[in-house]
Amino acid sequence: METAVHRRPRIDRTLLVGVLTGCGVVLTALTGLVVGWFAVAFQIGGSGADADDYAVAAGAYGATTLVLLLGALAFRRWSTTTWQLPVTLVAAVVLGLLTVRAVADASAAEPGYGMNTWWDGAGGVLACPWAWWLVAVGVRALVSGDTRRVSG
Repeated sequence: METAVHRRPRIDRTLLVGVLTGCGVVLTALTGLVVGWFAVAFQIGGSGADADDYAVAAGAYGATTLVLLLGALAFRRWSTTTWQLPVTLVAAVVLGLLTVRAVADASAAEPGYGMNTWWDGAGGVLACPWAWWLVAVGVRALVSGDTRRVSG
């Protein structure tokens, strides 16, 4: 009588990295949009947004753009579907345009108290673990120098 050997199911690494990166792109893009919007739209006391608020928004949008570009590098190597890379690039372009708009609005707005800077917005995005996943896989794809698609 033979004993059955139980083997753990093999996980396709390309699929796993692609799914995690896809989730990271969606969550990072939403985080950047929320942090940037919140900095400008949420004002206490009924006052309008000042230059500091727009600087925070520009930092959030700009950091998100850079992280999404790293995610695009990762998708170039580990993409599991054909739509992931173009969607990531479109999101990066939209957030890049929002960055330019926030910088322009910061220069046209009344000066703030100097308490907040662009780093506050960038820190709000970079504090999230899903952003660091994109940074890690994007830097790995960049450092390896080989952006050809790999299989599991």
